[in-house]
Amino acid sequence: MDWALEQAAAAGATPVLRVHSHAHDWTHRTSSHARYAQVATVVTDRGRGARGPTLVPGAHSMGLVAGGMRCANGFALVVEEHPALPLAGWAAELGAVNLRTGEPAEDHRNPELVERVRALASSLYNGWSSLPGSAAAKHRMPELAAAGLTLADFVGTLLAIAPQHVDEKGMLKWAPAQWKTETETRLARNTDTAR
Repeated sequence: MDWALEQAAAAGATPVLRVHSHAHDWTHRTSSHARYAQVATVVTDRGRGARGPTLVPGAHSMGLVAGGMRCANGFALVVEEHPALPLAGWAAELGAVNLRTGEPAEDHRNPELVERVRALASSLYNGWSSLPGSAAAKHRMPELAAAGLTLADFVGTLLAIAPQHVDEKGMLKWAPAQWKTETETRLARNTDTAR
């Protein structure tokens, strides 16, 4: 949060806090991000847009991260990872820096599989439900999973290269069984540790 505020000051821009909903909850003094929210423009899914150095706390959905990317557009972007949406592929694709360690994200993805995700993204120009989009998703997603690409890397890479094609429902429709199992396992593990 401090780094994002420093970036806003350096840019001479109003910071943006990109959240899912309930903008007023974030500005309340008991909010973990109140200090940031009180000097920022708080943008929700239903709210107006804003542009500036952006913080996305608890990024639990692709839509939230894509919205943060639109707000940042040329400014600094800080995304706090949430267990429901691992962002390793996204961070690797964008060359993000881990603010805790100061180190760039490691890129463990297979370059050939990344290129295949790029090819799939180019087929989605009319969305997941279009004939080219659904045909590409139906055939390429199982191939990517069979070749060893994890759902986390697929989602993160697609989100980084084509945030305009973020459609979680459309994606889940064509997700192969092992990716659905990966999601269920991750969510169950996170639920167990939260108890």
